[in-house]
Amino acid sequence: MRTHFALLTVVAACACLCVPARADEIPAAPAVPVAPAVAATPVEAPPAVARPDSALLVPLLDALAAPAEHRPERWKQVAASADPRAVAALRYAALHDNNPAVREAAILLLQQVAEPSAVQALVDIATGVENLRPQRGALDALSRHVRKEGVDALYRIAANLDGDMETRKAAVETLGRDHPQVLTDRGLPQLGGSAVLSTLGGGFFGGWALSSVGDFAGTRSAGAIGWVAGSVVGAGSGYIFGRQISTARQHYYLSALSWGSWAGWLSADAIIHRPVNPNTGERISEHESGVERIRAGLSLAGELAGLGLAVLGADALNLSSQDVVTVDVVGVSAAVATAGALALATPQEDQRPGYATLLAGSLAGLGIGVLTAPAMRFSSGDVALTAYGAAEGAYYGGFLASVFRPDRPEYGGMGLGGGLGLLGGMAIAQHSAMTVGNVFEVALMASYGKALGGGIALLANQDNDNGKLVHLATGAAGMLAGVWLSDVTEYRGGDRAIVPISTLLGLWHGAWLGVLANDHQWSSDRSNLMLGMTLVGGSLFGLGGVALSQQTQWNNWQTTMGSSGAVWGAWFAGWTLALENDTSDTASAGRMLLLTDLGLATTALLMSPVVDADPRVLAGANFGGLCGAGLAALFTAMFTTDSDAIIKANLGGSAVGLALGGLLARVAISDDKPVKAARQGSGGGAWKLPGWVRWPFDAVMAAPHAGADGKLSGVVVQGVAVF
Repeated sequence: MRTHFALLTVVAACACLCVPARADEIPAAPAVPVAPAVAATPVEAPPAVARPDSALLVPLLDALAAPAEHRPERWKQVAASADPRAVAALRYAALHDNNPAVREAAILLLQQVAEPSAVQALVDIATGVENLRPQRGALDALSRHVRKEGVDALYRIAANLDGDMETRKAAVETLGRDHPQVLTDRGLPQLGGSAVLSTLGGGFFGGWALSSVGDFAGTRSAGAIGWVAGSVVGAGSGYIFGRQISTARQHYYLSALSWGSWAGWLSADAIIHRPVNPNTGERISEHESGVERIRAGLSLAGELAGLGLAVLGADALNLSSQDVVTVDVVGVSAAVATAGALALATPQEDQRPGYATLLAGSLAGLGIGVLTAPAMRFSSGDVALTAYGAAEGAYYGGFLASVFRPDRPEYGGMGLGGGLGLLGGMAIAQHSAMTVGNVFEVALMASYGKALGGGIALLANQDNDNGKLVHLATGAAGMLAGVWLSDVTEYRGGDRAIVPISTLLGLWHGAWLGVLANDHQWSSDRSNLMLGMTLVGGSLFGLGGVALSQQTQWNNWQTTMGSSGAVWGAWFAGWTLALENDTSDTASAGRMLLLTDLGLATTALLMSPVVDADPRVLAGANFGGLCGAGLAALFTAMFTTDSDAIIKANLGGSAVGLALGGLLARVAISDDKPVKAARQGSGGGAWKLPGWVRWPFDAVMAAPHAGADGKLSGVVVQGVAVF
């Protein structure tokens, strides 16, 4: 496999030569000659003019075809082309050539190339990329590179806590030998990682190990004493050794201990069959039968075996902290999926095959993780996609299990689906460019699909299993639609606010339409009718909000204020209904929906281009309406206990407050003095909430304002200038 990658690299390097180079893109040759170890004569500086591709292509092909003893001289001719593209070819030779002399020659030639890419190539060679061993000579080349960035790169290698410990030590030694002042100015890098992880992990596994030894005594006190003594010994050992190894190696060894202990534990249950008491016919307890001691012994043996194998393979695997986490996630996912599948299977009298299957699934997942983790990289979007895959897998697995395996626990399907979903999400993430926002949109569309399908199934009075399948099918359709829409939709300003507001309005309308339908006895099942209408309304309005958000240019203020009329419509409808004693469900639902939509239409029209009202005017009206309602109800309650009188005062105060608040805001905003927001100090880069979290609170912010002369002239509260 490595040979194939190497050949592909060479083909790519040759192909890049077909791109014509401009004269102003080709720099002059480096003034520093090639190291004497490579050739006795320095490379002649070529003229600073455009050279044909053959100047690089011919020596490159010669170098690839030449025997080992002649390749150093051929690579010298490649470097003499003074073509920046030669760096890729030299990097290939330093990494993949089978002859150590050729690799050393390529490293020395890269030392003389005055290109930033040459520094990065030496970093790759020094740290060991593509599962290759690090090369010490590249550290010396970085230390003596013609560009000063080489020393900076060398220090970064030494300071990388996740890097290979031997490489980091060698980098520190090289800096101390060639650039001691750099270590003095920047500080000596800490060669060991933080000992916190190794101390905690060592304490736990030390306690576990000695408690397992104590279990052989057959007394509870021995196990407790083992926990205490082992924790002290393990924590101390972890602290001492943790200061000497990188954080990545600490993760690696602790993970190996965990998996070894897990494998030993399962091995006991996969081997031992608990005997049955011939008198009672029941299984003898694990403590009396000795199974408990055997399990403890195998668990301890597994710890030691896991640690030993990890030590032997540490340098060959050279896993980073992210790689170790990836391995653990893959292994745990495989174990969970296997356990879920076993839970769905028909129970057997002999449980040993089940435990053996779980052990095999865990080890298979662990092996797959070790093989694939170094090639995996995860952005924030990839992490979100992986987590979403696990969530959807568990969701679908639980429902499908309840349909097709009703006699088995649903958590079995959730485990199987969640494990497979997480593994599938990880695999897809390696070939996906989705952002966190894209994943959220996919999840949102899938939720709308599930709600729509579930609501339709309830309204159609489908039986439980068919309803679940319809629910899952429409959810899958919504998910696919979300994947497609994630590439074509774009959310700016108030677009993110439109979608949740539309969803809430849909749930509101669906619930009241359910009340209306129930009053007309459209269905014999009132609960299904109400819930079905609510789900259908929320999903349809939500989908409409997604479509509407792509057609509007409103900001968060305009969206929030443009929908505030729905709240006031429901407010007036609710309080007027409270004044009436005998109101049918049809009348209540009709009035609630009519006034809600009337209020929404009013504020939406005010925000539309037809009227183009300032959103601060509506903010002032809303503020005035709340104040008017509260003050009117308060003063009325001071003189009477009649609830109807208080409600009427509340309604009157709301109406007057809305009018006065909007009028005062309009007068303040129409003042001919220009008003601008006063500059506020950054506060050293204060953290801000994301826009999608912050938008509901934008309308209740307060900030100082200044006039045209630059002096503070007032304060803006909810967009209303107060002077």
